[in-house]
Amino acid sequence: MKVEADKKLMQKEFDKGRGGGKWPIWVAQYIYELLVNGMPPSAIPLNLETLYKTLHGFEPKHKPSISYVCHCRTLIQIVGKTITDI
Repeated sequence: MKVEADKKLMQKEFDKGRGGGKWPIWVAQYIYELLVNGMPPSAIPLNLETLYKTLHGFEPKHKPSISYVCHCRTLIQIVGKTITDI
């Protein structure tokens, strides 16, 4: 029973608004970590899917798009410039 509670779902939560959705925070944190360590954005969705299959034994329902990963890269660049300016 505890194993089921420990599983983190990699599922995009959709809003009723404009059709967009949001990823759980752990997905974004993992993407940020991979970007900071130099992984190209095109490799991150497959890497995330492989990690999820390894940890939980089944494929995720959704995986982040490359455009979402590029958006995360932009956010990391802004944070880096802000820290440098401070």
